[in-house]
Amino acid sequence: MSTALRNKKVRITPISRPGGWLKPGHDGHFMYTGTFVKLCVPMNATTGKLVDPLEDLTDEEKRQLALKMAIEVEEFNIYSKNNYWIGYEVKRDKEDSLLDLSNPKDLIDYYVLKSNSDTVAPNFTDKYNKGTYRFALVDTDDEIVEKRKVSDKKSQAYRALGKMENSDTRLRNFFKVYGTKKVPADASKDWMVAEIDTIISNDITGFLAIVEDSKYDDKIQIAEAVEVKALYKTSKGTYELPGGKILGTLDETIDFLRDSKNSDVLRTIRARIEASNK
Repeated sequence: MSTALRNKKVRITPISRPGGWLKPGHDGHFMYTGTFVKLCVPMNATTGKLVDPLEDLTDEEKRQLALKMAIEVEEFNIYSKNNYWIGYEVKRDKEDSLLDLSNPKDLIDYYVLKSNSDTVAPNFTDKYNKGTYRFALVDTDDEIVEKRKVSDKKSQAYRALGKMENSDTRLRNFFKVYGTKKVPADASKDWMVAEIDTIISNDITGFLAIVEDSKYDDKIQIAEAVEVKALYKTSKGTYELPGGKILGTLDETIDFLRDSKNSDVLRTIRARIEASNK
């Protein structure tokens, strides 16, 4: 027997946005304590009729749901004169709440919230896709999967840090590619590890994009070549040889140096780098 009820829980969470005249942490930043909003079934701007909150359900699922609610299934029909949705409200305050979709009343609240497509985001990922979104529906199963992804990403990042944390050279090489942090000549390993830990905390995706890049070693080499003036980086972000030959963008320069036809140039650059390290 087909039923709309399901063994799933959905969290309703407020969407707190940066900015505004009340700062984050202020009681009224999102909504004052003790206040709430009422979400009703919205009107369809084209037809002038109510949106059908149960449009995704089959006739049998609607019938079974009506039985659970002890009403006639016809009451769910938005075209009925005294239909179920007239005056139906879902009250929301600034606190998270959980809907149990195996509970008929919670399921109806869920569909009413979902029908408010200008006010309620269908998931947390899309919460900023519309400036009018005030709440998001978060599938707790998806939330668990997302938390696992975040955990896996952290593990990846700290494994990468673990491979470099005992090497002064590897730590410094990371900063050469990262490019936005000047490392003092006398910086200790502990200082560099702490700085990278901060980078991971603030931009784990960016960190992994750098250290897992197949061109990571090439980028280190080019950064070192610029340091010893075996290559020059122009104001346009392109690279050129000391004689003025333009190699192009970073990726184009990497491709140039990887090309076996340019092995003599690569040997010269490496010799300059090695000489500077002695």
